[in-house]
Amino acid sequence: MNKKSIVPILDLKKITSSNNFKKNKIKNIPVKIGLNLNSGTIKLIKRISFDLIKTPHKWLLYNEPEFHLDRVSLSICKIINKKINNILCITYKDFSLAHRIKKILNNKLIKIFSAEKLFNNGKKTCIQSILENIVNFSDDNNDNKKLCDIIFVRHIWEHVYDQKKFLKNLFLFTHSDTIFYFEVPDCEKLIKKFDYTMIWEEHIYYYTQKTFLYSLSSNGFRIIKFLRFKQNYEDILCAVAVRDNNKLSHIPSSSFSNKKEILSAKKYAFRFNFFKKYFKKKIEKISQKGDIAVYGASHMFNIFFNIFEIEKFIKYIVDDNTYKQNKFMLERNVVIKDFNYLKRNPPKSCIIAINPMSNVKFQSKLNFLKKNNIKLFSIFDRMKQISK
Repeated sequence: MNKKSIVPILDLKKITSSNNFKKNKIKNIPVKIGLNLNSGTIKLIKRISFDLIKTPHKWLLYNEPEFHLDRVSLSICKIINKKINNILCITYKDFSLAHRIKKILNNKLIKIFSAEKLFNNGKKTCIQSILENIVNFSDDNNDNKKLCDIIFVRHIWEHVYDQKKFLKNLFLFTHSDTIFYFEVPDCEKLIKKFDYTMIWEEHIYYYTQKTFLYSLSSNGFRIIKFLRFKQNYEDILCAVAVRDNNKLSHIPSSSFSNKKEILSAKKYAFRFNFFKKYFKKKIEKISQKGDIAVYGASHMFNIFFNIFEIEKFIKYIVDDNTYKQNKFMLERNVVIKDFNYLKRNPPKSCIIAINPMSNVKFQSKLNFLKKNNIKLFSIFDRMKQISK
């Protein structure tokens, strides 16, 4: 990718790591957003140091939605036109889909293995380390390499800073008919809604359908099947693809237009300062009525309170993950507690910062908050009050 095609559009300054729950954190992660003028893709301008974002916790898993995987597995099986022997899962996110494929094909001999086996000698590690190992892989010996018939890349493509090196090293383990399956979150609705919780220091790219498909074709893929699955917060974009040896097909046609994406990205950046003032004023008004707690020690909470500089208004955080409890977030060392702590120390207001797609899991606790007259707001709806 030509660096000159990337123009800066938004400097969010430095934030604290969303996955560092130790005390005495500092704002040491610079978040500068750029725009690719060729594709219209929003992305991080400069790579963030691996040491600053790597996940040191084995218990920290990123759970992705799986309601759609039955349909995806059926679609992939319809495309398969030869015997399948090996399936490569880049991360643990891929295994449930791989096992669905194996079950549909009814072939117990299919081997499912992880990228850790190929690129890290089988040693377990975090997602960021897996990606680093693939990008930096160096092995010219192609003899006795297991050739993969299917490679799953679920919710990882947007994390990869050097996509060309990533693919180059994956291609060492492929043949001409290897099927790739890519899945990424769709950011189009969030960009249009000026939702800045979509930004995460671990995400390099923020795709729409058009920019996602552009990224695959420009990296040498031919799309066989595209699927979109709708959700309230963000849709899921899926593509089944194979390597395309026709280099001319990787050049965008004259009919390709990225004007819509570029305009939306520029508006998204331009409106940031307005929303920064808006949220500061909003939360200051809420705080005047009493203590504020936040439900959800998420990366969305982290970016929201960092970039809008409103962390001073938070009394404590509640999270159901026992590993996070009694640890800290933000530069102010805001403590993370369990729900029982909230019951004993009820705040006047509670700001919901859990992924909207997880709301069903904590509905009973949400009802408790409402019954006890705790005012509820959400970072996903411009801090609009969601209870009387």
